[in-house]
Amino acid sequence: MDTYKTVKKFTGAGFTEPQAEALTDVISEGHDLSKLATTDDVRVLAAELRHDMVQLLADMDRRLTHMEGQVSSLENRLTLKLGGMLVVAIGVVAALVKLL
Repeated sequence: MDTYKTVKKFTGAGFTEPQAEALTDVISEGHDLSKLATTDDVRVLAAELRHDMVQLLADMDRRLTHMEGQVSSLENRLTLKLGGMLVVAIGVVAALVKLL
């Protein structure tokens, strides 16, 4: 912000020079442009976010693969246990048939 032009505009509108300078100081302090992000800042941040997203997706893929392996293992164990229970049930029914 060009403070000289701003002071001149205020004095031209009827403010005294001290009033115009004080008002210009307040306005310039409220608009601290050094805190604004530049286009390059946004590009760097976007690149960092893309990198983080790629890492996150890779981590999620690894975890999904691990979970699929665990589900497959549990499925096999469950099949064996149900098969064993079925064999026992058939044995119990066969024993009851012989007794009756």
